[in-house]
Amino acid sequence: MAVNIKRGFNRVYILLAALWAFYCVLLFPLQKQAYATREFDQNILMCQSNDDGHMRQCLDLVKESWLAESRQWELRSYYKWAWPLLLLAVIALPVIVYGCARGAATLALWVWNGFRVASS
Repeated sequence: MAVNIKRGFNRVYILLAALWAFYCVLLFPLQKQAYATREFDQNILMCQSNDDGHMRQCLDLVKESWLAESRQWELRSYYKWAWPLLLLAVIALPVIVYGCARGAATLALWVWNGFRVASS
């Protein structure tokens, strides 16, 4: 049974490109929302520990900041402002990586075949 390196390489590429697209389109904005919420929680604790009489103003400022940050990463608004970057990240980057990997594999095979002894 012969191994088809090109077909296997293409399947690995398709799988990795699909996982990368899933990350860029869905998981990345969700991570950023979670980060904004963690930052909000830390800032709330900081406001509560500050007893200088301006806690209400501090809490309002923290809430406004959190709303602005989290709205930016909601899926609908994320797709509105980041679609050109998403196209580059989801399409162009995997194609460039694929081309570089195929070129490196071809070059490595060419060098490896240079060490073979010609059979007569």
